[in-house]
Amino acid sequence: MSTGIHWARQIILDDPTDKRLLEHLAEIAVNGVVTVSNAQLAYALGLHKRTVTRAAANLEEANLLRRERNWRPDGRQAPNTFVLVLNFSRIGDLVR
Repeated sequence: MSTGIHWARQIILDDPTDKRLLEHLAEIAVNGVVTVSNAQLAYALGLHKRTVTRAAANLEEANLLRRERNWRPDGRQAPNTFVLVLNFSRIGDLVR
């Protein structure tokens, strides 16, 4: 099991959707970084795209991930880059 997945499974979150997103991102991340669209995440998790956006915002607010928006040369938005904030001192903490 990768370090990121182990870390994500130890974090306690009130919202099960936030937890599912965090664990999924940790599972597909390489060195704590993954570039993926909200639509792809929604499809993989069986959620609505807006639900993924809301959950990502919650995780960002809790300082568990950093979301970087990417743009195509023509100005359209490209898939986001998610960076997991692997803070092992928070394992077991209750994150609300």
